[in-house]
Amino acid sequence: MPNWAEGNIRLRGKRENILSFISNELVAIYEDQTYSEEEEDENGNPALLSSCREYRPVTLEDNCGGEELIIRRDPDTNPWYYFKGSERQFLFKDDTAFTVTWSEGISTKRDQILVFDDFNAGWDIDCAYFRKKAMEYKIDIRIFVWELGAQYTDRSTFYMNGDTDHETHHYSDWMWNSSMPYMGG
Repeated sequence: MPNWAEGNIRLRGKRENILSFISNELVAIYEDQTYSEEEEDENGNPALLSSCREYRPVTLEDNCGGEELIIRRDPDTNPWYYFKGSERQFLFKDDTAFTVTWSEGISTKRDQILVFDDFNAGWDIDCAYFRKKAMEYKIDIRIFVWELGAQYTDRSTFYMNGDTDHETHHYSDWMWNSSMPYMGG
């Protein structure tokens, strides 16, 4: 089981590019497991007979140039949203729908920005995945995470032109120096 680096992920670019990234790359996970009532595993628990995992698309409700984007998953899926094809990169959301607010970038009024809290990465940010997706969808992606167990913070930016900016800080006194000392696991 990985330690979780927790934080936020930000997307910047043209609205249609951001929406394309979310609708194609963010999925909900459905798992169906069947257990035996007669057979037991080595720990005395019901034996797992079959397991099925599938990725289901999320539904987006963008109010046509308005301020909010609603993202929904099927109610029978797990309480997280997975970045399809990444190495354990998720948004953990208990609710079957959540809302994010569109903002304009200060540097240019053409850019839109979405900030997602509850980003979780198993061990660390999957830099190769996000660099590839930033170029593919012509958006900038910035991720900031805290990891309590290994006592580090990581800020990574993946630009649409392929450039990256990656900064990791390790702390000798995490509880005092970290801005979010209880984030991560």
